Amino acid sequence: MEARFLDRMARAAAGTERAGLTGLLVTPGADLRYLSGYDPPPLPRLTCLVLRPGHHALLLVPALERARAEESPVGRSVELVTWNDGDDPYAKLEGLVGPAGWYGAADRTWAVHLLALQRELSGASFVPASGVLAPIRAVKDEDELERLGRVARTTDEGFRRIVRAPLEGRREEE
Repeated sequence: MEARFLDRMARAAAGTERAGLTGLLVTPGADLRYLSGYDPPPLPRLTCLVLRPGHHALLLVPALERARAEESPVGRSVELVTWNDGDDPYAKLEGLVGPAGWYGAADRTWAVHLLALQRELSGASFVPASGVLAPIRAVKDEDELERLGRVARTTDEGFRRIVRAPLEGRREEE
């Protein structure tokens, strides 16, 4: 399973380079799950996967989430960097990536995080990460194809059951 996520992150880093971006900043949500398999709880604390061409992937997480991040499919394959309550995670991120560059930010990044990143990375510009990630996510890997097939078969079976079931005389809630 880990290889699938490492491949996705490598393809995203290559797409980042082709797009002329310095890196991708991926916060919790569907893109983080897709790229790394890591699905942290929706905390107001910054969690950010950083993908840059020519650099090892790093995952910035609150210290209290370190164990969960380590248990994720890529937890032992990315550079795991933690920050403690009372620290400024945006300054920590700036120290890791520098104050300038062109970054793709995950489309669902909370405004509070993006505004803080804009303040801290004062020489950086941000664009939606979907420009890099959408083409990657559009091409399904074997696992995704198998899952989509399973869902389609289940949906088809559910539809067949509905069509065969007598509906006349039943209430909507039934």
